[in-house]
Amino acid sequence: MDSKPVPSKTTNIIESRILAMARSDAGIYGQRLLVHLVKKTQQYIRGENFDKVTNKECIEVGLWGDAVFQFHISDILRGEDDKNYTIAKKAINALLDSKLVFEDDNVYQATHILGRATIRKNTGVVEVLVMNTVWQAMLDFSRGYYYYNPDVAIRLTSEYALILYKQLPGQTKPLSYSFDKLRELFNITDKYKRNSDIIDKVLKVAKDELDAVSPYSFSYEKYYSSKNNELSKRGRKACLGVTITPCKILRNQTTADVVKQVDSSFLLDKKLRETLQKFGFDYGGIKANQLVFEKAVKTMGNIGYMNWLDEIAHKALRANNPQGYVVNATRNMLHKKPATISNPQKPSVKTSAPPMQGEQSFRNVKLLKAIIENTFNEFK
Repeated sequence: MDSKPVPSKTTNIIESRILAMARSDAGIYGQRLLVHLVKKTQQYIRGENFDKVTNKECIEVGLWGDAVFQFHISDILRGEDDKNYTIAKKAINALLDSKLVFEDDNVYQATHILGRATIRKNTGVVEVLVMNTVWQAMLDFSRGYYYYNPDVAIRLTSEYALILYKQLPGQTKPLSYSFDKLRELFNITDKYKRNSDIIDKVLKVAKDELDAVSPYSFSYEKYYSSKNNELSKRGRKACLGVTITPCKILRNQTTADVVKQVDSSFLLDKKLRETLQKFGFDYGGIKANQLVFEKAVKTMGNIGYMNWLDEIAHKALRANNPQGYVVNATRNMLHKKPATISNPQKPSVKTSAPPMQGEQSFRNVKLLKAIIENTFNEFK
């Protein structure tokens, strides 16, 4: 394990909670590749889908809802010399051989992650087909999301550290898990039968690695039964599980990391966010398409863009995916000449979709700076 903190060079990505909480037996190599696929998906929904220089990196969505990813093999390595593609093959085979399980109170669903994979050795380009269910989970933020730095994630050597790392940023309250829930979380139902092994071989390993390289880590302590009739074999109160308390590691926290904790979506005008929410955008959807919305505001102004959204509302709200319609229509509009854009002085007309509860807005830049300063103070 590399004990040096990982510098923050990449924008944090958001991963849907549906995907992050799905159980997988892909192992650390497969999990790293999955992180990269999430990163590429983030670029796709931001409109950064095509590398004009190499003409190799892109995502193409098929008629049946699956998605073909193309990227360079170096993207999933950690600086290793992999001339024989040994590590890349391990990562690909891990995802090909594993399945993803989605389960809630109503539905159990299992699916393969990849349908096929190809490595073109002469160019180092990888092509993988992501199954429909997995691709849809990557785009679905309706049940929440996690945000994290992919540079940190792909450097972790423990699958258990990676699973916890995705959940720690933004988490402020302790999380209590029974031992059975921990087995489900880490997909070790058939691996560690003794509760003590979960602490020694899973939690301690994950904590040591996160302490070394991540801005976020955790402490943990056992919790016991409060009932006298629930006793262990030694006559003591039974240990039922572990409480994990998130914490920040100051020595691994860069200035850029702190600034990124102040979400840039707060810089969008409050009324614009409320307008976007009428089309069904939640917090994750707004954040995922942040660059598109910012470009539209820069081109048209807040009022002009909101007026334009009102003009397309009757079509967008009838579409199967109103959020996708708005994003694609905005991208197409931005390719047009500024002279063709609607008059920004036209009064706004409210859409008929019901409003959704929005995030609290920052009223001015001074308050934003105060938030950043308060964040720094937390580390003192």
